[in-house]
This record gives sequence, C-alpha cells and structure tokens, in this order.
Amino acid sequence: MVGLKRCSICGEPLGRNDDMVKCEQCHIWCHRACLLERAESHCPRCADEAWISVVEF
Repeated sequence: MVGLKRCSICGEPLGRNDDMVKCEQCHIWCHRACLLERAESHCPRCADEAWISVVEF
C-alpha cells in the first residue's frame, strides 16, 4: 500500500503496483480504472476540471 492512501472514488487501499492517477490541484489519488468507469477525465472532487496526472514509482 502507498502509505495509508485510499482511492478517492472506490475507497479501496492503493497498492504500490496499482495503476493510479493524482489530481495536480487538490492532490487526491484514485485508481485509473475507477476514473475511467466514471467516463470523466477530470478530478471528481475539484469544482473545475483539474488535470489528472499519471503517478509513477
């Protein structure tokens, strides 16, 4: 797990090998698959359409 971080969409823990994305504005994390299921390419928390970036380890 990446610290104690959880996906901001599904609430499941984020594992080191998970495919994750992070909002560059509010810094929430989520699984890429969860974001894709929402059919949106912006942050689910931000009021505006903040860009999501790929998180690489």
